[in-house]
Amino acid sequence: MATLAIEPETTVDPLDVSRAELWRDYQWREPFAELRAKSPIHYTPDSKFGPYWSITTYKPIQHIEALPKIFSSSWEKGGITVVGDPEALVEGEVRMPMFIAMDPPQHTAQRRTVAPAFTPSEIERMRIECQARTAAVLDALPVGQPFDWVERVSIELTTGMLAKLFDYPWDDRANLTRWSDMLGDVEMFDTFEKRQTRLASAYEMGMSFNQ
Repeated sequence: MATLAIEPETTVDPLDVSRAELWRDYQWREPFAELRAKSPIHYTPDSKFGPYWSITTYKPIQHIEALPKIFSSSWEKGGITVVGDPEALVEGEVRMPMFIAMDPPQHTAQRRTVAPAFTPSEIERMRIECQARTAAVLDALPVGQPFDWVERVSIELTTGMLAKLFDYPWDDRANLTRWSDMLGDVEMFDTFEKRQTRLASAYEMGMSFNQ
């Protein structure tokens, strides 16, 4: 007599905001509203990326940000994303120093280095240039026909600003978006092969910046 194997149902934690479908299908508002209202400091014991905490209201976030010796952002301890094991490297993972994933005093020193680029006079210069580029982008939009606002406006303005800040070759500025999308995609951490692809992009970016 044959028997049918019944797969156990997988329980989905509705407050696990690391689930890709919430962002893909624009369904993130409800779980975040519930987190903020009922559980602003919330522990998720089981997720695709392992256990993690969700901190979703202002005061706890402010408290945590002020205590880097307890709540580290360091790339050496897992960085600022949910991917990877903060205690040990996974196969194919290479951790690299990043300004956004540093603790004082290293982070403070690097902030001092870039501070002169954001004085009031520099901000005014950038404002004038940014207004001109924004006007050019908006003037180039098609009239009377649909277009992708994110592609034609949001990404173009953001990438253009980064290219100016980095003094990156203007005609190659699309690289900045491509690298950012690749390195910021936590789904690219799923497998060894994906991690290798992600790492190749990181090295490509590094070599380009070195030039």
